[in-house]
Amino acid sequence: MAGRRDRAGKGRIEGRAGGVGRLTDHTDDESLRQALKQTQDELAATKKELAEKDYNYSTLVIISQQLNQQLETEQADRQQIQAQLERTREELAKFKGNPPSAIDRNPAPAIELPEPADLLNQLKGRRKKSKVELADVTAILEFLEERTNEKLLGRNN
Repeated sequence: MAGRRDRAGKGRIEGRAGGVGRLTDHTDDESLRQALKQTQDELAATKKELAEKDYNYSTLVIISQQLNQQLETEQADRQQIQAQLERTREELAKFKGNPPSAIDRNPAPAIELPEPADLLNQLKGRRKKSKVELADVTAILEFLEERTNEKLLGRNN
């Protein structure tokens, strides 16, 4: 028969008929319990550490995905800006090859001439005995308009 304990949990010798008995020790059981408890505590700590690392890994994966998406967006923006820069450079090269005239760069402000009838009325108001007619005022305004256009186009006559 195997060794048994008495009610107090102390070791005792049990024997078989005609054989040597075996000694059971209470301290061996206690040390095994302590080792088991320590191993279980270590396992729990390792599981907790593993869960934290898994959480950290998941967080890093999410951050990595966000950064990759941001990088793709930045690269697309950069390509658009580079394309726009290339178009601007092409326009600049065209202007350097065929620069606009000074008038095109700095056009004179448009002159608004009054209506011929209004101008005639103003003239008659200042000079009552003037013999100028509406046709004369119209001709003068047309002449001024032509002269202004010629200057704007760079043709001085």
